[in-house]
Amino acid sequence: MANQLIQVPASLLLSPDLGESAKLTWMVSRLHNGPGEPGTSWLAAASGLSRRTAQTSKAQLAAWVTPKPAPANAPVPVPAALLTNHQLGVQARLFYGILLLTPGYGHPGGHFTFEELSALAHVTPKTAARAIDELKQAEWIKTEQANRLARIQFELTFPGFDRGLAALDAAGWSIPEPTNAWSWTGTITRRTWRLNATAHSTTARPVGFQRDRPHTSGSATT
Repeated sequence: MANQLIQVPASLLLSPDLGESAKLTWMVSRLHNGPGEPGTSWLAAASGLSRRTAQTSKAQLAAWVTPKPAPANAPVPVPAALLTNHQLGVQARLFYGILLLTPGYGHPGGHFTFEELSALAHVTPKTAARAIDELKQAEWIKTEQANRLARIQFELTFPGFDRGLAALDAAGWSIPEPTNAWSWTGTITRRTWRLNATAHSTTARPVGFQRDRPHTSGSATT
């Protein structure tokens, strides 16, 4: 489950008719691989929501009319490891997917203003800022801003990614440069990870490394 990607419709992430907990419940429910629909207890345990909130979310989702498939409703991939991270607030977990829907996004990043994010997500700019800050603190994204008036640049990443790169470099290993950009029919290649974003294969797996220089403090395998 940890490396799985959940394909989330844009219409769900951007819906003004669904509460944040209902959206998270829908996404987490896609991780259930048992018989039948996931129960309230399972959803609560997987999402970190209370049983009462999970139950209310199920009822809200049951009444929600899913829009018909359309180009504007193309899904975006959200990591299961992020969705099931109970240390992150619900809004932060939703905003990872919302960032992928910002105008001009191109893997692995893009740019935004908090006013734009708040309009997309139907929340206040302060709520959007808190969610982005949580994602930054948890190392799911990086952001840069040239000055207070400039647009905020962001890049998707993974918790511990930079520390892992530094450790590999210190051990004398090089990481292949990305060969693919975002593609719904291909793969996302992000240095140490290749994330398959096709509808049928939603896993993340390590890609190969090669040793650049001798390493004397132990051995490593690919």
